Amino acid sequence: TADGGVTANLRKMDEVVRDAWSGIFSARTPEDEPQYERFAQRYRDLIKKTPMTRTPITAERLREVVKKKPEKGACGVDGWRMSELKRLPVSILKAFADLFNLIEETGQWPRQITTALVSLIPKGEGSAPLNHRPITVTSTIYRLWACTRLK
Repeated sequence: TADGGVTANLRKMDEVVRDAWSGIFSARTPEDEPQYERFAQRYRDLIKKTPMTRTPITAERLREVVKKKPEKGACGVDGWRMSELKRLPVSILKAFADLFNLIEETGQWPRQITTALVSLIPKGEGSAPLNHRPITVTSTIYRLWACTRLK
């Protein structure tokens, strides 16, 4: 707690962590947010325009990506494990491929896929929030899409 005490109250723990990290994560005000126009004007000579081609994602491509991923790993906030995705039939991977292609066409992601969980990992001595570092676990389905497009 703020006075150095310990609490088991989840809401109080959340409040203490948010208070400690808010200055770092909320350093900007909405008026101070980065603007692409200012960035582009400042760095226009360094920005190269490269046409991007997007090939549709297929069930076969998802199978290739999933095969290369390690079995172990954190369960995503969506409840999936990579080991489970490895065992899915092609028909389900095709449904995921269709979903990813639709997302890329529309730019609209389902909230369930874009939700992430932030946990604090100790980085030193003590239990104060700033003695921990945040780590974010995303959806396994999102990670599958990201790995597919990264390659």
